[in-house]
Amino acid sequence: MQKPDTNCLRCGKPCRTGTPAPESQAIMEASKGYCTDCMVTRFLLGIESVRNMVEGTPASGRDLVAARRGLGPQAFRLPHIQQAMNTILNWTQLSGTRVDWEQVIEKWNLPWPKTLMAL
Repeated sequence: MQKPDTNCLRCGKPCRTGTPAPESQAIMEASKGYCTDCMVTRFLLGIESVRNMVEGTPASGRDLVAARRGLGPQAFRLPHIQQAMNTILNWTQLSGTRVDWEQVIEKWNLPWPKTLMAL
């Protein structure tokens, strides 16, 4: 394993920039200085159903669809949720077995640098 060459721009964790497959969308930003845990978080935030599961949904619509409370990032501790997320991640360069789910949970609410704020 290669030594870290920078610190994550979001959480400060030492990480190695770059990826052997730059076209791999889930971790492409790693070449810009984000650790694996932060990039998994970013990738999952980009999947609306996952984001809604974690963060909930506001009330909406003319007939007012009731707001739903999210499960919080602790949902990633549930074995069936991890299995589903690992299945998604296995289609990327990053296998789910390399994900530290406790770190993803811990870092879920950290702020993003302004250049990565919009989803």
